[in-house]
Amino acid sequence: MTRDERSRDDLISEVINLLAGPVTTGIRAVGQANQRRIDLSEHLDQACAELRRLIDVTRRMVDLLDEAEAPLRAAVPQVARLTAMIGEALDEAPDDLGRRISHLLGSLERLGEGLGPLLVMAQGAAGMFGGARPAPVATSAATPTAAPSATTSAPAATKAVATKTPAKR
Repeated sequence: MTRDERSRDDLISEVINLLAGPVTTGIRAVGQANQRRIDLSEHLDQACAELRRLIDVTRRMVDLLDEAEAPLRAAVPQVARLTAMIGEALDEAPDDLGRRISHLLGSLERLGEGLGPLLVMAQGAAGMFGGARPAPVATSAATPTAAPSATTSAPAATKAVATKTPAKR
């Protein structure tokens, strides 16, 4: 090789060496940019999937609200009328209504306690005269609802009791 060829080869080698660093850095930067593009694409795909799920939930909520809205709209005027009626009734009610109701409940409880022995006597009398015995009262004191059954006429009460008991064999 001649000197000119060597110096030309050296020149080409130097140019290649000078360009190798920036080219390598450029290729590395392009690779990193490509990786960032891939990551961004994956994140956008995930965001789109989340938005689709959110849209689905929103549609279901709207459907649920559509189903509930009509009955609620129909009930609002009735609730408003009921509220107005209760307001009018409370405006006309005496100031000591709570105390009066408490006194009434106490009186009804005492009445039930007083009718308890009478109910026991009526059950005993029904058993003595051949009538079937009604079921015993669940509590020791008769409830206010038991009081009207004790005051009904005897044939109606016996007939009602007779239809509830099984026939003897």
